[in-house]
Amino acid sequence: MNDIVLEPPPELPASARRGVEAVLRRRKRTCLEAALVRQRWLVAHGLPSEIVIGVSTPSEGFIAHAWIDGEEAAAPEQFSELSRIP
Repeated sequence: MNDIVLEPPPELPASARRGVEAVLRRRKRTCLEAALVRQRWLVAHGLPSEIVIGVSTPSEGFIAHAWIDGEEAAAPEQFSELSRIP
């Protein structure tokens, strides 16, 4: 199995996160992809964070979601935690 090596994010001030968020809003991506990008940005700026992966089973079927711990108010209430990515 090959390890995936990611390049660090560009050296920009932490305030440039607004730009990261703008790109994530405009690009087609999954919640897991967005959480991985956000986590990489936060860690590179000295803010350790964990990705939470949760599941929900509403009447209409199974739903999974990923988010950064503490950054998404609605998700933790609606999803049961399944895993974390430190």
